[in-house]
Amino acid sequence: MLDRRSDQAAGLSALKLQPPMRVLPVVCSADGHRWSLELLWRLEQALQQQGLPVAVVEGVHGLGPADARLGHRRVLQRWLRGVPEGSVVLLHAPLEAQAVLLADSTARPLIPLTGAPAALVQAYNATKVLWQVAGLWPVVLALQEAGSGVQPGRLEAAAQSLLQGCERHLGRVPPVWPLGYDSAASGAQM
Repeated sequence: MLDRRSDQAAGLSALKLQPPMRVLPVVCSADGHRWSLELLWRLEQALQQQGLPVAVVEGVHGLGPADARLGHRRVLQRWLRGVPEGSVVLLHAPLEAQAVLLADSTARPLIPLTGAPAALVQAYNATKVLWQVAGLWPVVLALQEAGSGVQPGRLEAAAQSLLQGCERHLGRVPPVWPLGYDSAASGAQM
């Protein structure tokens, strides 16, 4: 007679299920700031350390007005041809392009935040545009910088200012997740 538990587990493990492709939109930092690039690098390193295949897609290749009518699924299918199933795709694109492209989705774009005043302004602007234009509620990733010379507590103060500004002007508070750096380890610390 078959044992339900062990036979079922053996049958499930034999399926070798492949996770679906996952797309993480990362809002590109404006004015040549490198914050979004730092975020991309840390995410890529951490995901690869977990054994996941990662693909970085830069920009918005050939995005036009007709694409907004087609929807994000069709555009992403065009851009992601050739990316292996089960990969994590880091979509690094400008704010306006993501707001238009992802307006018909339930995406949670990632926005970098550092202790720099310009990063705070950009994070608030990105949150506001994504919410008001596309109805998307992003996730803010607070990047702790190793050896940056930024005064201790500056990042926490920036995050607090962002939360207060969003509460006051948007009526909502985005989640702010810290993405730290462990100098004893090579790569990102999730």
